[in-house]
Amino acid sequence: MIEKARPEDIGISPNTITKALDDIDRKKVPIHSLLMMRHGKIFLEAYWAPWTADKLHRLYSITKSFTALLIGCLEEEGKLSLDDRIADYFPEYCSKEIYPFLASLTIRDMLMMRTCHRTATYKMGRTRCVSSWRTDWVKSFFDTPPDHAPGALFMYDTSSSHVLACLVERLSGMDYMSYLRSRLKGISDISGDSYILHDPEGNPCGGSGVMMKPSDLVRIAWHVHAGGPGLPSPSFMHDALSPLSASNPGLGGDDADERAGYGYFFWMMSHGSAAMYGMGGQYAILIPYKDMVVVTTADTQPLKEGNEIIRSAIWSIVENASDKAISRDDESYHLLQGKIQSLTVPIVASSGRSMLSGYHEFKFSNNSSGLEMIIYNFTNKFVDIKLKYADGEYAFRAGDGYLEESDFPVLKSTPCYASSAWLSDGTFSVLAYLAGPEMGTISIQSAFSGNAVTVLMHLYGEVSFTGFEGVYTGIEQGSSSWV
Repeated sequence: MIEKARPEDIGISPNTITKALDDIDRKKVPIHSLLMMRHGKIFLEAYWAPWTADKLHRLYSITKSFTALLIGCLEEEGKLSLDDRIADYFPEYCSKEIYPFLASLTIRDMLMMRTCHRTATYKMGRTRCVSSWRTDWVKSFFDTPPDHAPGALFMYDTSSSHVLACLVERLSGMDYMSYLRSRLKGISDISGDSYILHDPEGNPCGGSGVMMKPSDLVRIAWHVHAGGPGLPSPSFMHDALSPLSASNPGLGGDDADERAGYGYFFWMMSHGSAAMYGMGGQYAILIPYKDMVVVTTADTQPLKEGNEIIRSAIWSIVENASDKAISRDDESYHLLQGKIQSLTVPIVASSGRSMLSGYHEFKFSNNSSGLEMIIYNFTNKFVDIKLKYADGEYAFRAGDGYLEESDFPVLKSTPCYASSAWLSDGTFSVLAYLAGPEMGTISIQSAFSGNAVTVLMHLYGEVSFTGFEGVYTGIEQGSSSWV
């Protein structure tokens, strides 16, 4: 178990942390957790309800950093060289007609995001919906015509990390998570329920698929920061955490976050730091000059400036960290603890009077999304919502000014936390968070006029289902009991 400490004991004022948390909340950022360690001790562990310490979280591209570490371990074991050609390890996909650029692509090129593809090959030409992607993700890397020579330019390509994760399992003789646990000695007790998602053919999603508790992630981050046992060689780690590829196109400055360079699936950040970084505000930041690591989980996809707000709050704590312990301030510390206990993700709250009650069913004419009907069943405390499409239906419950939990019918069952409210202009607003492997946010705005409703929907996230995008007008069909 990692030792915990009061912030003052490792040089940080509780007031500084409280102000940072207040800033995140005031700007309504959908953050889920914030954990900070210094000198080997956790001094902050905060969760925004409904997220709790025991919930697994999709880490997205933080997974890439894990994959880099495991490739480095295989190199140390003598099972590969970073200058090996990746095509040599996948002969089933690499015939004599293999594209020359692919034939010369090395493992090192892939770790630096200098492949010969401009983006993830299994997504090329497809929509954001996961079910539209190619089913043969590994094969797609080798049969997609390259755009350019490898080893040249930094271009973010998730399929490179996916292929390397497949290589990890081939050469280690173990599944991805078992090899991770076996190598990172000292933290082999990573929660047993942590796992990695798989592609349609059963290969580990080494670019985005790890599901893990934030408390496990912060331990791994500290292990990397401290140079713990089981990591790859010091030379590999030096390169992994160095700006090998220029990720700054001349904008934002060389020391700006995520523009300071790229190592082996690690991002260089401001404040002399490096980070494992995933879509939607997943961060594991290593800050050597303060002997500190920071972990966040979030789903900032609906809020463009969300990551910047989170980072700004983090740096306000880091920059004010003293090199020595400071005097304990019990009042400020108890205020901080109260703040932590009250944290919740943003919800919508009513600012206008209710326009409807009871059961209402609206039918839509033909449209590109296949939306046929939306049903609302209003009660005093919540609303049940059902959307019927040509190829299926979705139902969930939203609390009136609070988060109501229900099951969203994707991947058998995905936890859904939703709130609803009547706004000052008479609009009915719903904000729903999906909290499973298919993490995402759904926003539904409904404007009622006579017997008609106009609905505006947005879906933020890489998920396996369609719909929840667009604006439609429907006509009420009369009343009946909820079904």
